[in-house]
Amino acid sequence: MADDTLVEEYLAAVTSENETVAASEVMDTLGDRLKEAQGAGDKMRELLAAGDAVAQLAEQADDPPKVVSAARDAAGDAAQVASTGKDRIVEAIDDAVGDLEEQAIEEAGGYRVDHGIGLDRFLEENLEEIVVQRSTDAVDDPVLRWRFDQGERVETDDGLHFDHYHFFKKLSAATDRRLVTELASEKAEDHSENREEYARKSLGPKDRPWSRENDLWTRAITGLVEERSRTETVLGPRTEAWESIRARIESGRGVRDLDDAVTHGMIYVEEDLDEVWIPTGMVSDAVENVETSRRALQSELAERGIDSKELSGNGISEAVRSGSSAARFWRLDATHDEVPELETVVDEADDPTERSAGAAEGDDRSDDTETSNGTETFGRAPDEDDEDDGGEEE
Repeated sequence: MADDTLVEEYLAAVTSENETVAASEVMDTLGDRLKEAQGAGDKMRELLAAGDAVAQLAEQADDPPKVVSAARDAAGDAAQVASTGKDRIVEAIDDAVGDLEEQAIEEAGGYRVDHGIGLDRFLEENLEEIVVQRSTDAVDDPVLRWRFDQGERVETDDGLHFDHYHFFKKLSAATDRRLVTELASEKAEDHSENREEYARKSLGPKDRPWSRENDLWTRAITGLVEERSRTETVLGPRTEAWESIRARIESGRGVRDLDDAVTHGMIYVEEDLDEVWIPTGMVSDAVENVETSRRALQSELAERGIDSKELSGNGISEAVRSGSSAARFWRLDATHDEVPELETVVDEADDPTERSAGAAEGDDRSDDTETSNGTETFGRAPDEDDEDDGGEEE
């Protein structure tokens, strides 16, 4: 316990009415008195008295943590004057202050950055909800829409929110508030002996403490998304393209003769393999209408298991020549639940001018043909980097 008389002497030496400045003056006095102290006992009494003086100043202040921080900052100068360790002085301050600083921080709503709004506080206090928009596509990259209390709206995809700095830039550009990259919670590091204590003092639930360290940031932001999000499902472009193709198959006219299918641009029904072959022109029309690509649609059908299992490697289509005519078809598994039955199937196309009701004029266009049979070379399940690049079949 500190000597009350010594405590009064420290407070009497203070000249400023500002508690923060006064705390620094107490440290100046401590440095001088430690320098003159005789023996370890006198030095200990001085340390205890100075610590109590700082605690009393902090109790009187509107911002106790600021007073305590000022004393800690000035401890280095006092230690240099007295030729003693700074840690001993800081320890004396911490022992005297006890729970006062933490209590004041909790009453103020937790730690805060010195200037602006810390990113963690902005997310904890101002985020109203996150709308996770998922599409009906089997291969889907969800879009996250972040909605804040003053009308700010931010959209992220490709996991951008897992990158602290790029996510900060995105949010900062969307708000007039002075958002800073620092995390308010990081101020608890200097006042925490271990990670468990830091987690308790960090903003938000203790099971997801805020930190700019990669693993901890991922844990914190993932937890926040789980707590504040709701999911909306929208029609995906790949699904829409496939539905367009399904409708044309269902209302279409197919033929069991491959030569007729090539010559007249019709849907070919391969009964031995339980497959439906559709002209690539039909595929092109479908993807162009919904701003996706044939490569992306191929990946979608492969993921759903609709593509042919008979093709070797990763192909989905096959080029076929009949006489002077050539055409390329996408081969689909007719036994799959999502592949509809054709409205009409004939053995042969008796009328050479008659075309499939499901195939548009130009389905036998030359840019979709090859001079010899063969499957397309790009994959049944292509790499993700290639899915939506808008590229055409090779």
